[in-house]
Amino acid sequence: DRALVKKGMKGATPTPAFRIEPANLRVSAFKRAAEDDGWIVRFWENEGRKTTARLVLAPSFGKVVETNLNEESIRPVKVSRGRATVAVGPYKIVTLKLFDR
Repeated sequence: DRALVKKGMKGATPTPAFRIEPANLRVSAFKRAAEDDGWIVRFWENEGRKTTARLVLAPSFGKVVETNLNEESIRPVKVSRGRATVAVGPYKIVTLKLFDR
C-alpha cells in the first residue's frame, strides 16, 4: 500500500511497520484506526497454547495500547527499545493500537 510508505504523506508509516513472533501467532489485520491517527494490528494464537507475543516496531511507533475489537482502549502496553510484549491465551484474538512517537 503506497499510503504506508510515501514520504511526506500525513499518516504514512515506514515498512515494515512491525514484526511479530513466535510462529503460532497469525496477523489478521493491519489498518488505520477508525477514529484517530493510530494504526491497528490484530492477531490471534492458532495452536491452542498460551504464549507471549513479541512485537518489534518500526522506529516511528512509540506508544502501544491494547484495545477491544471495537478499538476502545483497554490498557497501555509497555514499549522498550522498540519492542512490546503481550500475553496471549490459547486461540485468543488480540488487537493493538500503534501510535507515532
